[in-house]
Amino acid sequence: MKNATRIIFMITVLALAALACGLPGGSTGSSGGDANVLFQDDFSNTNSGWDRYTDSNGGTDYSNGQYRINVLIDTYLFWANPGRTFTDVIVEVDATKVGGTTEIDSDDDNNYGIICRHSDVNNFYVLVISSDGYYGIRKRFQGSSELAFIGIEGMDFSDAIKQGNATNRLRAECIGSTLRLVVNGETVMEVIDADISSGDVGLMAGTFSAPSADIVFDNFVVRQP
Repeated sequence: MKNATRIIFMITVLALAALACGLPGGSTGSSGGDANVLFQDDFSNTNSGWDRYTDSNGGTDYSNGQYRINVLIDTYLFWANPGRTFTDVIVEVDATKVGGTTEIDSDDDNNYGIICRHSDVNNFYVLVISSDGYYGIRKRFQGSSELAFIGIEGMDFSDAIKQGNATNRLRAECIGSTLRLVVNGETVMEVIDADISSGDVGLMAGTFSAPSADIVFDNFVVRQP
């Protein structure tokens, strides 16, 4: 298990990185006839409403038909939202590590994943994996200074997660008080938490000891259960 003390992020970092603009966005493609699709984005339209932000520590933006979150320092994170509101959802996305230094062993010591029920910068859940094969479910509630773990104290390992520069299909189920993380078709974690009932969806990527992380996301879909 990854030690929880290694993965605490300061509240000032969180507030700076969350820049949800709340725009309705443009076309995000056809639902393919699936009536359960509430929202989807292949990121080919750079006006679809996601946050676009860059500073010296990294940023979030559209990139070559995908959505990219790039972090340039250790122990830092960025997240982004499309400006929507949902209650119970199933969210899926393809996530790929495309960058990061290769000089040190901790290169894969990152975390990235799906946000649900982002009611504001002080209240949301995020279901994450890491490039070295770990997973966890975390939340920020009522302005807490850290992203607390739910169910476990840190992050546990799973063989279901493809490590290194690989693509993982992530699925976050936020239904009632149940939060479930599915990776490449395998359920790796399920917890019960009823503190936050609705909000935006989103994407997040961050570093722990790794000096950088570069994650791209594609084929983002939100469905009703």
